[in-house]
Order: sequence, then structure tokens, then C-alpha cells
Amino acid sequence: MSEPTNTEEQLHEAREKLFKVAEYVHSLNQPLTTIFGQLDLLGMKLEGSEHKAFVDKCLEQAERASEILTRIAMEYPRRPDD
Repeated sequence: MSEPTNTEEQLHEAREKLFKVAEYVHSLNQPLTTIFGQLDLLGMKLEGSEHKAFVDKCLEQAERASEILTRIAMEYPRRPDD
């Protein structure tokens, strides 16, 4: 069996970095789920209040962040054994 070439090592390192990106995306999604839940609850309590618009804006931006993370996750899948 031959030793790995520099190209093979670089490919392995690149794959590891991609898997790390996927782990970060997964890690970011977990607190984002909590943020959604808390903002939903706050929005319900503020229904009819002038402050409800601020909560709605936060929810919109959280949704945007979630969509970005989803696109990244589709491009960089997690390690098969995860």
C-alpha cells in the first residue's frame, strides 16, 4: 500500500473542514429553535401591542437565518456516522 499523496491529504483535510461546517450549522440550528419558540410566545403575549411589530421583525430575521443555514446544510452534509 502506498503512502497518501499530498493531494489525498489535502482532499482529506478539505472533507474534514466541510464536515466541521456541517457540525456548526447543526449547532446553530439548536438555539435558533429556542429563539423561535420564545419569540412566538412573546408575540402572543404582545398581541395588540405596539411592540408586537418588533417581535415580528425578529421572527422574520430568525427565519431568514434558518433559511441560510438550511441552504448551507444542503451544500455541506454532515458526516455519514453522525
